[in-house]
Amino acid sequence: MVPCLICQAATLALKTHSATIEARRAGSEKLPRKKKKTVFTRQKVVTEATVTLPEQVTNVLQQGPKFCQEPVLFPVERLAQARRISHRVPEDVRLRCTQECVQVFSSAPVRPRNSKGLKPVVDYLTSSHLCLLESDKEGSFVVIPEVSYVDKARAALQKNFVAAPDKCSKE
Repeated sequence: MVPCLICQAATLALKTHSATIEARRAGSEKLPRKKKKTVFTRQKVVTEATVTLPEQVTNVLQQGPKFCQEPVLFPVERLAQARRISHRVPEDVRLRCTQECVQVFSSAPVRPRNSKGLKPVVDYLTSSHLCLLESDKEGSFVVIPEVSYVDKARAALQKNFVAAPDKCSKE
């Protein structure tokens, strides 16, 4: 008994479909896995009992030590960057490289500076005579007065180093 043309076409389509799925599975094993998106979590800011911080300063410090802002490149800095890049290519293509870099840098939009900024935090800590440290275990910030910082630094130096005699003598 000869199978009908419709059955042959359906069987061929099923085989093709199965082969396609197998090829996708085989190819997907070689592809890198999707990275999980990191979720931003606020970190604790540790202070001494005598230190109180404004809410704005605390909010910035809670972002943690690994938080950073992308620097803004002004047009002059962009041109300098294009020249630095072009000096790393062979002499015969240097001019074209510089032109292409300038074209790319000029077409990219200049991002405005972050209005939150770190300058107000630095100004507050400086004017309040506070020191900002990174904690060892938790990876968060610790804010202590300058006096406490100097005392702790002096104690650590005295514990770990021995003072040399004033006059060295040869024997």
